[in-house]
Amino acid sequence: MSGVVIDDEVKNLVDYIRTLHEGDHVDHSTVETIIKYKRPPTRDMTYYRIVSRTKVILFRKYNIVIINVPGFGYKIITNPERIIEARQEGKKGIKYIRFGKRLLDSVDSTKINAKQEEVRSFITSIYNKAIKLFTESTFKSKY
Repeated sequence: MSGVVIDDEVKNLVDYIRTLHEGDHVDHSTVETIIKYKRPPTRDMTYYRIVSRTKVILFRKYNIVIINVPGFGYKIITNPERIIEARQEGKKGIKYIRFGKRLLDSVDSTKINAKQEEVRSFITSIYNKAIKLFTESTFKSKY
């Protein structure tokens, strides 16, 4: 991580966000002031590393979820918004699974050995099960 110690900045940002309530917003300039790092366009990604670690700590230790608000900053989401966010994350996941399955389906089995074919078949079966579960799930509901 380029030798930059960011633990204090993460702690400061976690402490600040913990004083807020569900539905509150934090703009980028406030975050920059608290952590004393500017957002890129510079090559230094420290700002995003700090925010990323902060998100993980807030969720794991304090059950607080913040999401990006494009063009503004971040928002502490409410419990109903967590359902929507979880659904969106699930949709991202199924897109990756479908892409992975398409990759596996494109493998020319005449150009791989028996062990590789066994692994390909196993992973394909897992992807097929995941796709089936997803399509049968409540993600198809009208939310």
